[in-house]
Amino acid sequence: MLLVEATINGTTYYTSMEGIVLTHYWDAHIVNFDPPQYQISNPYGGYVRPGFGSISFSHDLFSSEWPPPANVILSAYYTATDEASKELIITTMAHLSSIDREAIRYELFSPSYTTTVSDLTAFDDTLVNVVTWFCNAARLNLTLNSTYARAVSPDVKFTVSGDQIAINLLSDICAFFTHLFYISDGTLYLIDMLLDAGSETITEFDFFPSEYAYEVPVAIARTANYSSTSAYPYGQEISLATEFIDTEAKVTAALDNIITVRNLARCNLSLPFIGDIPTPGKKISWADTSLGNNTNAYIRTRTIIYDFNNEEVVIEGEGTLTIGADEITILSVIYWTALSGTLTVAARSTNQSTVTLTLVGYGELAWNATDEYYVETFYGVSETIPAVLTVTSDYGGTVAYSLNTVRDSLLFAAVSGQDFLYPYTQNLIEEGDELGVDLDNSVLQWFNGATAYLRDEADNAIAVAGDPIALSDVFDLDAVLTADAAAGNELRIRRE
Repeated sequence: MLLVEATINGTTYYTSMEGIVLTHYWDAHIVNFDPPQYQISNPYGGYVRPGFGSISFSHDLFSSEWPPPANVILSAYYTATDEASKELIITTMAHLSSIDREAIRYELFSPSYTTTVSDLTAFDDTLVNVVTWFCNAARLNLTLNSTYARAVSPDVKFTVSGDQIAINLLSDICAFFTHLFYISDGTLYLIDMLLDAGSETITEFDFFPSEYAYEVPVAIARTANYSSTSAYPYGQEISLATEFIDTEAKVTAALDNIITVRNLARCNLSLPFIGDIPTPGKKISWADTSLGNNTNAYIRTRTIIYDFNNEEVVIEGEGTLTIGADEITILSVIYWTALSGTLTVAARSTNQSTVTLTLVGYGELAWNATDEYYVETFYGVSETIPAVLTVTSDYGGTVAYSLNTVRDSLLFAAVSGQDFLYPYTQNLIEEGDELGVDLDNSVLQWFNGATAYLRDEADNAIAVAGDPIALSDVFDLDAVLTADAAAGNELRIRRE
């Protein structure tokens, strides 16, 4: 929920886009709010500058303040729950832009930092101490928060050439050493571009479809005196005008870090306004299953656009894509005590057929390209088969299936609602089979399933859970084509 405090001629008015009852009543006076945004100065660091656009109010807001004043002080907040939990997004001065029959429009202005640093000012200290100097009351007049700055602060040593705007000079210094900073509510937050300024993991229900972009890689980064090359024999060259440290090793180390950041994948991620809003430097991680293969992704937030009109926040930043753990489904488990004990397991993977599936303790499952599943039969399996069978993937997926401890002549486990003969079409018990058991006085029966049905070729139910089917010496199990079976049901031949 967007909440905006508008201070008009010394009186605070509580406004929103839809009218919200919290501790205060936030009246529906906001007609439109251009998305406030924070844009990083360089892809590898510097000042994350705010840009605020405009806001339009209804005429009713100014019923006691007509005509609308030239200036209004605004503080915009977001909360997902209550007023006490609101988070400050911007505090800014708004200047009257236009009045028409529909709304009163104000342009929003970001804070202006006009302090200069004099020619020949010399710096010889760590980055954190240099930023502290800039934050002094005589210059930017800000409080420094360096919680997420680099643990060993880089050395800074250079002399200013010509008078320079302090905020711009500080931005260049921080970018050279792959740090960003942003300013919120009187505090400057200094953040290492190579570290996470907090983290959050979201699910695919928490973001909209996204695009991953790889820019032309940086092949060479250079200053006037030194250079560093990347692993790419092709690509672009970037040049930095100023060396903010005076030794080759430290300059090339800074250039190496710039190349590392520049050559990561970039992503624009759109999130609904749910939970905490992201801030610059925060790591956002998620698993994307929409790309054909499960993909793990993360970015560190660099640019933020708060789109209140569409109730979403758009973030952009660099990060990585890696193969995600696949999801494995066990299709069927068949265990025969006859024929010296055979165990047949069939399974599928969301990343098939590029993965290798293994039945732990037994061996790999073979890929069946015709029917598109993995299957293998293992021989000489004793009746002390584990109560839990586990299938793993070399892509990180794993699934376990629990078997009952009872061991009868035939055990078939129905998994995840699959038809119990799937993916098998051959007769499992045919005339002439040497089963090692006498099927006289035996029954075929489902266990553990109140909703399980056996059906014949005409799809007629021939047995429900717990109803035994008498067997003879010759029994064609292929006549029982399908089974409406929930996961955990087991089909067994047992002696009466």
